[in-house]
Amino acid sequence: MDCVIVLLLGVITVLFAVVAVWLMYVIVMAIYRKTLRYETFYANVPVCEKEYEKEHITYVMTGKVMVPQFHDRKYNVYLMYEGKSHSIDSEELYGRVNVGEIVRVKVHKGYNKRDEVKDVYLSV
Repeated sequence: MDCVIVLLLGVITVLFAVVAVWLMYVIVMAIYRKTLRYETFYANVPVCEKEYEKEHITYVMTGKVMVPQFHDRKYNVYLMYEGKSHSIDSEELYGRVNVGEIVRVKVHKGYNKRDEVKDVYLSV
């Protein structure tokens, strides 16, 4: 009887190890597939809008207590690239450019394993 229990525990342990290894493989492959390869280059893009938001406080109810949330000021500059508007929060850029001007920015394009564009963002 003891030999059967030991054998059964051994089989269960091996099955558990196989399932654990398989689960780790699935997780690693899911992360690997979501990894993007980025290409960076410079482009000249037009400024389509500028927006300033002053700092402010909002309050959120958490149970019975109002908790303040502090929001910093924002200097959003909206740039048009490939038909889409991209926002950059930069006080220096906000003060330097006007709507309609052309700005040189760094474009970051993220490609998946099939070379499909999955992410685009701009920086100065």
